[in-house]
This record gives sequence, structure tokens and C-alpha cells, in this order.
Amino acid sequence: MSAARTESGQVSAGPTAATVRQWARDCGVPVNDKGKIPAALYEAYASAHATVRTVDESATTTSPPTVPPPPGWYPDPNGSSLQRWWDGATWTDHRRDSRQQVTASIPAQREHSYAPVRLDRNTEASRRGSAAVVVAGAVLAVIGALLPWISVDTPFGSMSRSGASWDSSDATIIIVLAALAGLTGMGQLARWKVPGWLLWLGAVVGVIDFAIAVYAGHQVHQRNDAAQQFSSAVSAHVGAGVYLCGAAAIIIGFGSIAGARSRS
Repeated sequence: MSAARTESGQVSAGPTAATVRQWARDCGVPVNDKGKIPAALYEAYASAHATVRTVDESATTTSPPTVPPPPGWYPDPNGSSLQRWWDGATWTDHRRDSRQQVTASIPAQREHSYAPVRLDRNTEASRRGSAAVVVAGAVLAVIGALLPWISVDTPFGSMSRSGASWDSSDATIIIVLAALAGLTGMGQLARWKVPGWLLWLGAVVGVIDFAIAVYAGHQVHQRNDAAQQFSSAVSAHVGAGVYLCGAAAIIIGFGSIAGARSRS
């Protein structure tokens, strides 16, 4: 075992001369095959191998595991003046001005994205169908109020009177309530925000219109009984308008109930 001499002249344990010569040749440094090796070459060999040991030791040193920071806005690691969104695992492409408030909108994350809730197609079709039924019932109710409510047969001929001319007050109530229900249905078809209580009110409209139609029919029968007592040749019959108003009331009522139930 040879020794390496330092600048101070002291001898310290070190590599052999053959080892230093071989290392110098590998590095392209000219060195004599025999004789004294310069102290500078020993120092270069020691310095090089000390660096290698330092790198190896740092590479094999285990560091305690680190916990990544929580998702949030942090300074851009690329050195820009902007802030960049950290999703808890990686940097995203979302950036913002560092002067913005922290309450700014947070971009959606791939792992935790939630799709907006959309109305089921069947439910939407059911609502629109119910609204269309209500509108159709309202139109039929208005037509029924304008059609004959009473028809009178006499030996001299027949005559009829519409609901608007024979019983204008009841016919007006049917028309107004039917218009209200029709507007509610049209609002639903137009995707307006119609309150739920207004849909249930359409069912009440149907009940009232149906009651008026039944009452009108009852009045016609009373007129017929009175006419029969006066003369058997005179008779009164319920007109088509009364039946149409009754059917329209049922349509409005069931359509409104179906629309209200689809909202719950």
C-alpha cells in the first residue's frame, strides 16, 4: 500500500500509485510509468472520488414522505406573475391574475367534476303534454260557452240559444276561468316558471266549470218540465255547448292535476 503526500508534506493513507496512474490514463492525463507521481494528481484523484461519494450518499439518502398541499391557487412554478391552480396532485392549465380575490371561481377538476342536474326527458315530456291538454281543454270550454246551451222545439219550429246569450253570467265565468287555465298551460309550454299552486288552481277551475255545466243542464231540464206542463208539443233539450263545457272541464282538471303532480 503506497501513500499520498499532501501540500503540507504529511503522509496520509490513500490509493496506490498504480491506481492513480490508471485513473489518470482513463481521464486522458499523461503520467510516467515509473517514478514519483505529482502530489497534484493525488489531490485530483481524491477530490474526484470524494465528489462521487457525496453524490452516491445523497442519492441513497431517504427523505421522509411529504404530503402534497391541498387544492388551491398558488404562485406559478414557472416564475410568471400569475397564480396557477393546483388540484391536489398536479398543476392544471388554469391561471389567474394574482390580484384577483380568492373567492374567484375555481375551475372544474377532472376527478371531481359534477355534471349539472338535467330534467329527465320523460318528465319534461309529461309536463309539456299535461300543459297541452290544459290548453286544449280551455279552448274547448270557450267554444262550448259560445255553442247552444238550450234547444227548444215548438210546433212552429226550433230555436236554440248559446250559453253567452241564454245564461251570460255562467258562460262568462266559464270563459274567464278557462282563459286563466289556458294561460297557465301556455306558460308551461313556453318554459315559464309557473308556481305549483297555480297548477293546482287549474284543477279547481275544472271543478267549477264542470259544476256550472251540470247546473246549466239541470236548468234546461227544469225548462223542459215547465214546457211539458204547458204543452206537450213544446220541449227543451240540452244543447251541445253544455256537454262540450262539461267535457272541457274534465280535461282541464285532469291536465292540471297531472302537471302539478309532475312538479312534485
